[in-house]
Amino acid sequence: MGLEALIAEDARRLGPGTYLRPRPQEEDRCGAFHTGESIGPLRPWFQERGTGVKCPAVGTKEVLLEVYRRLLSAYGPQGWWPGESAFEVAVGAILTQATNWRNAAKAIANLKAAGVLSPEGLWRMSAAEIAELIRPAGYFNQKAKRLRAFLELVREHGGLVGLFSLPAETLRERLLAVPGIGPETADSIVLYAAEKPSFVIDAYTRRILSRLGLIRGHEGYADLKRMFEENIPRDLELYKEYHALLVRHGKVHCRARPRCGGCPLEDMCSFPQKRG
Repeated sequence: MGLEALIAEDARRLGPGTYLRPRPQEEDRCGAFHTGESIGPLRPWFQERGTGVKCPAVGTKEVLLEVYRRLLSAYGPQGWWPGESAFEVAVGAILTQATNWRNAAKAIANLKAAGVLSPEGLWRMSAAEIAELIRPAGYFNQKAKRLRAFLELVREHGGLVGLFSLPAETLRERLLAVPGIGPETADSIVLYAAEKPSFVIDAYTRRILSRLGLIRGHEGYADLKRMFEENIPRDLELYKEYHALLVRHGKVHCRARPRCGGCPLEDMCSFPQKRG
């Protein structure tokens, strides 16, 4: 389902200007009764039960869809991830670790200028030679080794096409086995380079969810990934746009020192209320 169809379906189901709709009292699989009452500021998604089971709070799906709809309306489609090829996107996902995109883009430009931004081109280079070209991205020695390790994975599968033809979960597991590639980088490669739905969680996402009151802040990466994937449609373009919009919002409004004025999520967010 495309973005326009998703938005239309959401609007039809939720109604204009609402992000929660009351529903009859019901008992969920966790044994909790949900009444559909207003939850502002929002209750955390993970509600601890006496058994230690983590269960979704009321309205999580509706809230996440409304957040997406508002961000899309405020910022428009992001068209992320920038890159001329799937390989460039994968390389960019590794280079952007622990730095901003501007620095990663400089490193990619160096690789292009040297004519080596391809699996074959980089394979002919030593880690030291790669490191010199990607110096603007920071941690260049470590990242050069990670690129070499990623190239070995590509060669093991007969090329990028063979690697990216794997099912999403299998591909993710293979990427996570590469030294230096963690969950965020792996999901970025699966989603944006291989174009398979796998939601990406980053620091911006965690900050926004925390300020909305959907999480307490101690949840792990897998918990937050599951939160999205169990509550929004498993749609490639939706996953891409949603993650990109969260990044944009984290840069424009929901910064470490937030700019709450004009924030499209201000009335849903508990942070302005805490500031008084």
